Amino acid sequence: MNDPIHRESLPLLPEEIELLRQRLHQQRPRLGDPALERFAQQLFADDLIVEAYFHPREQGRGADVGANAAAARRQVPRLLIPFELASAAAQQAQRAPLLLPHERPLASVATLVYPSGLFLGALLSQSPSAARPTDANLSKAMTRLLVEDALHQLRGQHHGLADTLGAVLGLGDDGDCQPKQVARIASAVVLASLPVTELWGAGQRS
Repeated sequence: MNDPIHRESLPLLPEEIELLRQRLHQQRPRLGDPALERFAQQLFADDLIVEAYFHPREQGRGADVGANAAAARRQVPRLLIPFELASAAAQQAQRAPLLLPHERPLASVATLVYPSGLFLGALLSQSPSAARPTDANLSKAMTRLLVEDALHQLRGQHHGLADTLGAVLGLGDDGDCQPKQVARIASAVVLASLPVTELWGAGQRS
């Protein structure tokens, strides 16, 4: 069977997307909180989001410098998989020393979701090496589009949790948040996500 993550020039078949969805849920960080687990399950039930998280980007080569120039020219470009980097960032955010224990699952899922607008922009460009969206407002609007249904369902189950997650992602809230908690979680998310946002485009928070 062809590996679907290496077929970026062709539309993915439904069965390929389902295999990627299974891989995503098997490998993403465990959240521990049932409401956040349901949020993740609903979010990634959308085929477009799954495809965006597995749409590869070719890692840019560095400048040829001195004795390393020949080696750099021979280097084979590496395909970066958005999900793999976002998942690693989510694990890093979850371990952030500034977080309280009950804030760690929220930081993890927020970090996994944080670059979704950038990933969607790359997918819609139809090329792993195409120019990426660098406008923070556009990226945030794409993120809102991707997560709004799952966030709405989460709000029906756990209003405060949904408001805090929305505030951390910069998508607004109903005022039912603790500003210091939002600041702690958002800091952990942004810091852990820097390698991802630098590769895919500008950060989502202004």
